[in-house]
Amino acid sequence: MNKNIREYVKSSSGNIKEYSFYGKTVFLKDPLPEYINLLHILRKIEKLIPEHFLYNVDGLYIGFYQEFEDRDVNALYKDGIIYVSNEQDDNDDMVDDIVHEISHAFEETYPVEIYGDGSIENEFLKKRVHFSFLADYEGYKIEKSKISNLDYDREFDEILYQDIGYDKILPLTHNLFINPYALTSIREYFATGFEEYYLGEKDFLKKISPSIYKKIYELENLKDEETQHYET
Repeated sequence: MNKNIREYVKSSSGNIKEYSFYGKTVFLKDPLPEYINLLHILRKIEKLIPEHFLYNVDGLYIGFYQEFEDRDVNALYKDGIIYVSNEQDDNDDMVDDIVHEISHAFEETYPVEIYGDGSIENEFLKKRVHFSFLADYEGYKIEKSKISNLDYDREFDEILYQDIGYDKILPLTHNLFINPYALTSIREYFATGFEEYYLGEKDFLKKISPSIYKKIYELENLKDEETQHYET
């Protein structure tokens, strides 16, 4: 998808309104609703998130892409590009989508620093095991292999979202996960924590997911000389 989209952008750039985002190009492929203030959204995010977190982001493309339907999502990060649907409920909805995908780009920039010591993995797995005990008590049987798998598993996601239902999972994840979607994989656990850090309550994240809070805080406050190797 990425190669085709890049070629499309090059060939039709005259028909696409351009914005700037951390000095990177934003391609508005399809029109946004009139009630969406894109400039306000971009500037808000720039004020919230350090620029070095977006080292691996080459651009932001906004519009409809078939992969959204194929994967049942409205935003994704792939090959250095953040893709976001132009169909948004409001400004906050779009901010959420972009910040969530920035978190995945951030992971790609600092994988060792984030996951290398195993602290987030241990925190995530302990919470999943705790959740599985609570779910079992409520009559929801989940295979142990699903609980121990760190990666995204569509079947597990469907068990949570469709078979059990997020409404029933929500009380079981209280003070364990930021939201039920954080259960689906270690990457989504981190991403929901990243969103909470920048768009929610930092103190709540520090209480509920201290390992995620610690990693973001440390990397956010890196000195300039410590990030130079990402700029070469």
